[in-house]
Amino acid sequence: MARAYVEGLEIESEWRVSPSVTAGGHASYTYGEQPSTGQPMRRIPPLNDLASLRWTSRSASWVEAGLRFAGAQRRLAPGDVADHRIAPGGTPGWAVVNVHAGRAFGARFRLTAAAVNLFDKAYRIHGSGIDEYGRSAWVGTQVSF
Repeated sequence: MARAYVEGLEIESEWRVSPSVTAGGHASYTYGEQPSTGQPMRRIPPLNDLASLRWTSRSASWVEAGLRFAGAQRRLAPGDVADHRIAPGGTPGWAVVNVHAGRAFGARFRLTAAAVNLFDKAYRIHGSGIDEYGRSAWVGTQVSF
């Protein structure tokens, strides 16, 4: 009978720098192994993180800049090495910068917008068969009844 284990650590923090500015972030790390074979578990993600800085006005407007990143994953299981979705040698690390903003107009209407992957970085989340989107922007509305 084969045995395996997965261990991890996740941490999240938020700090109110001033009444209108908040810094935040989270990080996670996972390690998995099959002790019976001495091999890593499949598709274990690398260290990944999100760090952000948010400004909120008194008029219910806000702007948030964030850095999302992941380290390289070079510790691969044999199934990962054979998986065409994972680059030869492992998944490279990456970092992307995103900006989100919004404003509430009363209690029933909200307008939001974002510009993501500002530097148009080509990247893929480890184990995914799909590259993430490039530089893009969107606008959204929310109406409550």
